[in-house]
Amino acid sequence: MFSLNFNDDEDLFVQLYEFIKAEIISGRFSKDMMLPSKRNLADHLGISVNTVMNAYDNLIDEGYIYSKERVGYFVSPVENILNIKTKNINREISRENNYKYNFDLNKNSDFAFPNTNFKKVLNEALFEQKELNERDDKGLYSLRSSIKNYLKSARNVDVSEEAIIISSGMEYLFQILFYILPEDTIFGLENPGYREIKNLLEMNEKNYIYQDIDESGIVIKNKDITSLLITPSHQFPTGNIMPIGRRIELLNYVQKTGGYIIEDDYDSEFKYYGRPIPALKSLDGPDRVIYISNFSKSISPTLRVSFMVLPKNLLEKYESIKPFYNCPVPNIIQISISKFIDEGYFEKHLNRMRRIYDDKRKFALSFFEGDKLYRVIDKKAGLHFILEIKADLSEKEIENAMADRGIFIRGLANYYEGEIKYKYPRMIIGYGNMSERELEEAIEIFKEIINSLSDK
Repeated sequence: MFSLNFNDDEDLFVQLYEFIKAEIISGRFSKDMMLPSKRNLADHLGISVNTVMNAYDNLIDEGYIYSKERVGYFVSPVENILNIKTKNINREISRENNYKYNFDLNKNSDFAFPNTNFKKVLNEALFEQKELNERDDKGLYSLRSSIKNYLKSARNVDVSEEAIIISSGMEYLFQILFYILPEDTIFGLENPGYREIKNLLEMNEKNYIYQDIDESGIVIKNKDITSLLITPSHQFPTGNIMPIGRRIELLNYVQKTGGYIIEDDYDSEFKYYGRPIPALKSLDGPDRVIYISNFSKSISPTLRVSFMVLPKNLLEKYESIKPFYNCPVPNIIQISISKFIDEGYFEKHLNRMRRIYDDKRKFALSFFEGDKLYRVIDKKAGLHFILEIKADLSEKEIENAMADRGIFIRGLANYYEGEIKYKYPRMIIGYGNMSERELEEAIEIFKEIINSLSDK
């Protein structure tokens, strides 16, 4: 079975597709040669089954491979093909893709993708000839309508279809925002928070200032800040939920500065007690909140479908530049997600996923109950909790020791800018990506390593 070293520059399925295509063109993958099954290749490369499926589907569409039902995938007889120069991809597995256990807080369950129902709506979408041939810079009206109804019922956000913009990932949405927000905007970023945001702002020469958070969320001390980028429903990565008092305080602040709040509602669906917290946008009387969310956690990250809701005055600015933008999400995916929501499958899927993730959360927590070496910081939401280890160890020391035993884990300090404000190491336990059996094995090794390091 072949191996390759993935990079961060392209989607994983594109890299896999390009690699197999190059091997076929070169003749190293011969005619009628059988390729590994999706599951086996995914396990071998340390990627999701959906990633392999997307690569295989593209290769089938272009005629490089073919499938036999209940048998597998095979290399097509390719003749008279243009031998276009392809990228030279390192064919060794990188260390990151070679972890046996992964506590990444951003990963969700590959095995929980709603295959049956999503295939059903995908097949239905193939017959929507009118919509398949429509073009709308904001995204198809049908999906925007479905999102509108979902936001009203689930997030208490009442907006029109016209205010919703659909795109492919936060990066695309921010490129739009950079054009329509004031040039002199100074962004206030949560500390700790997303590290990728810093890179995105710097690449676009935008000004930003980190502001520390407390239990209630971001605390604005630098009054040069005009706009805020925050995660109020489940702060990333601490998990804190912003109370109503702080929300109103921040709304008053941006109304005074003439700025905006960019509300990233990245995993609001996964709260395991009480009623869901309404979005900050639901309080937005002054119309100063830009609401951003996606379907990565709730359905699958491989869909790459995100959306935002613009305030009225920014929507007017968007209308003036929209000829330069086209929605990058394929129509067939938009139609499928719309049907998935409207036909009730999305609600059923979310209810199922909440049960799965809550069960795994409780299962993982059970291994640390009563152990005085650990203090659990659990907000009963999202796909991770934080584990404080009461020992004289560094987070980097723990990360390296775990990596040597095939475990990917990160400390909370990786998400801080500047000095951290806590004494003992705090490790992030992402439980969404592993089965209970894998969680048990990983945590047992984790505790064994911590005991060994503490005894030194």
